[in-house]
Amino acid sequence: MIRLFEYPPSSNCQKVRLVLAEKNLPYESVLVNLRKNEQKRPEYLAINPYGLVPAMEDNGIVIYESTIINEYLEEAYPQVPLLPKEVGARCRVRLLEDFRDNHLYPAMKVISAATRGVKKEERDRAKIDAAFDSLQPMFQRLEDELAGKDYLVGSYSLADIAFTPNMARQIDLGVGLPARYPRIRAWVERVMNRRNYKTIAEFVSQH
Repeated sequence: MIRLFEYPPSSNCQKVRLVLAEKNLPYESVLVNLRKNEQKRPEYLAINPYGLVPAMEDNGIVIYESTIINEYLEEAYPQVPLLPKEVGARCRVRLLEDFRDNHLYPAMKVISAATRGVKKEERDRAKIDAAFDSLQPMFQRLEDELAGKDYLVGSYSLADIAFTPNMARQIDLGVGLPARYPRIRAWVERVMNRRNYKTIAEFVSQH
């Protein structure tokens, strides 16, 4: 049985949950409360020495870092493929995952900072718009990637999953996405309407 060590609000944990749901894999959820610093306890550091979530155990194999976990799940459980067969397209997926993990994800914290703890009606819209403007080159890259495609590499893949929690959060927060990115807006709506996203959204709402 797969055991997923997770904190439900974490977008990186949600990335893994999306893959598990898409592949219809049963698993046990082990909650790690970041608000109580449970990720820094010795027993958890023995599982993930970085003291971060998620981590996963599967038949004695321990994996951490969400992108590596998802790669493992793709190799170990290929029945519902989330990587294209063509090697160039597979490389494209991994380049996009890296773009999300190391560039867009950290940068999107400016939007979180403009909304966290602030009631929707009290938010500074100019500040939010300025945050989106600062991310314009990154959003434009995604807008360009989606030209003529429903998903980032054509078919639904680990690349789409990598971005889904962060992009969907803008909708959930009531921040939305600028009208100048119509392909992104349509893509986010598309991935949020998938069964796997609805599954994780329900779980997160309960925690």
